[in-house]
Amino acid sequence: MPTPGRIPGKASVTRLRAYTRRLSQLTPLARPRATALRILLVEDEAPAASEIEKILRSLGYDLVATVATGEDAVVTARATPVDLALVDIRLAGALDGIETAIALRDATGVPTVFVTAHADFKTVDRAKAAEPVGYVLKPIDRAELRVVIELGLHKHALGAKLRERERWFSTTLRSIGDGVLAVDTRGRVTFMNAEAERVLGAASSALEGRQLDGLGAFYLSGGDARVESPVSLALRTRDVAALGASATLLTEDGRETPLDGSAAPILDEDGSSLGAVLVFKDVTERRALESRLATADRLAALGTVAAGVAHEINNPLAFAAANVRAAITALEATREQEPALASRLADVVAGLLEATIGTDRVARIVEDLRGFAPPILLAPTIVDVAACVEGAVRTTRHETEPRARVQVSIEPRLVVLADERRLTQVFVNLITNTAQAIPAGAADEHLISLSARAAGDRAVITVTDTGCGMSRELQKRIFTPLFSTRETGGGMGLGLALAHAFVTSFGGTLEVRSVEARGTTIEISLPSARSAPTPSSIAPARLARLLPSWRVLFIDDEPLLVRAIERMLGSHHTLVTATSAARGLEFVLGAEVPFDVVVCDLTMPGMSGQELHERLRASRPDTAARMVFVSGGATSERAAKFLDTVPWVRKPFTRDEIELAMARVVED
Repeated sequence: MPTPGRIPGKASVTRLRAYTRRLSQLTPLARPRATALRILLVEDEAPAASEIEKILRSLGYDLVATVATGEDAVVTARATPVDLALVDIRLAGALDGIETAIALRDATGVPTVFVTAHADFKTVDRAKAAEPVGYVLKPIDRAELRVVIELGLHKHALGAKLRERERWFSTTLRSIGDGVLAVDTRGRVTFMNAEAERVLGAASSALEGRQLDGLGAFYLSGGDARVESPVSLALRTRDVAALGASATLLTEDGRETPLDGSAAPILDEDGSSLGAVLVFKDVTERRALESRLATADRLAALGTVAAGVAHEINNPLAFAAANVRAAITALEATREQEPALASRLADVVAGLLEATIGTDRVARIVEDLRGFAPPILLAPTIVDVAACVEGAVRTTRHETEPRARVQVSIEPRLVVLADERRLTQVFVNLITNTAQAIPAGAADEHLISLSARAAGDRAVITVTDTGCGMSRELQKRIFTPLFSTRETGGGMGLGLALAHAFVTSFGGTLEVRSVEARGTTIEISLPSARSAPTPSSIAPARLARLLPSWRVLFIDDEPLLVRAIERMLGSHHTLVTATSAARGLEFVLGAEVPFDVVVCDLTMPGMSGQELHERLRASRPDTAARMVFVSGGATSERAAKFLDTVPWVRKPFTRDEIELAMARVVED
């Protein structure tokens, strides 16, 4: 029996025909078709055509037409349904039989059986291009023709099903969201779907046939060492090779893409290797989410610690700072009264002034830690950007002056919706970190620039320096809490993390662009507001000489802070103190002359300051309206909302700060 795709040699023709006769006799090739098979005969010799027509009709086939040229064959096949074409290889006209078969295949998909008396090698090689489903040698035997037609059609049907299945699989693989990439046994790319093209940054047509190892390298996240490609590993071990949990693909164009997935060998039925397939997923967003969750866990841990210790730290810090400042005030007065002691007291005063720097630094650290506590929703206020920037510049002058010139350019009346104290802290942290990226001693050669402008419904603030810049790896970690590049003792690594957290809480964004050895630019975008804040009617100054003496009730559960307040305010005001809210309530209710102002701690055991305020609003509303609260900060949303409605001063506080708050409630 002839093998489709090959022309048998003449020596085997007799045996082939005898075999097909026996096959036809033993196994009738009855076709259970509803209609007869439609055949197109392409033969330019009339006698041969007439003989073939008779055979076809005797076999029960439907002869659609007999044509003599390839051009007529294509026209007929397009106009009339045809199941198979019998084509003589040697045809007269513009198209010979091989070209006619190719034209029929391309134009209509009709399969071809060649009818030929020629079996030379040149003809056979040309005939392969037409992909015929069979050959029949002249003179034609009836049984042989039937076998070739039936088996040829069967082969064509199987091929069509295979091609349809291949199209289905190819479409499926190209449509799925995961990347799919296949290679041959030598690691050369044979297939890529759309997602694989996106990750590798090129079309499959440009990469097919290339070595996969030449298109990119696999690394483990956080490391510089190249690891073996999972595809190469699957080819080598003939087993599934999973990508590592932190695998990253570095492509030719320098892009890094975190991937998750695995490679598996492709084996045929007898276990021979045909190649390997890599199925992967781009996990860039998942890695970013995992990183944010890990950061959130660290923040939550810090917040838990901060919430638990901030109050306990702020109370002793408050009375330590108050006592130091009271001592400074007393010693300065003594120096004026006793000039002979001035030189001896100067060193003591200088030491105490340095101690206030220490207490201020501790207060900032505690405040930074409180920034990581669970967020408390406070209503945003209208904040003047220029005031915050200028305050931050003054606060950080000791850091910037030895290192760089500071240039500020702020559009007038640029206001945003934020928290004034926290926004100022953002600028303080950014300026401090910027300054510390510049070596001291060459201030004239370096510049720190702060600019702010309106951009639609946003305000954009930019901080730029000419410092050492940062590497790409360092930029990935700068917002991580407790990460610091400074030497031990140089910082806790909270400044930039807090700045990012605060800006985000205001509904803003913070982005960093940096080039090593050239400097860094930090850009903040915040929601803008429409009107500027109203300035305070009383400027914070040394108020002791300006304010009258008041009857003041001070309530705090820390006895040492109470004693410090007595030293701070007792010389100018009539001061009554209590170490519990219940005792303070007794003083208010039993007082023959009402207190001018009540200063009260917010968080105390038993009755809290907020509960005292509620009781006084019911029984002594005038006194409740003249209450000032002191606190290290709200520890609950309820307390935060309360502080948003009453005057309060943050611990530790100075005499000016507490007297300014008292003056405001008395004036009202």
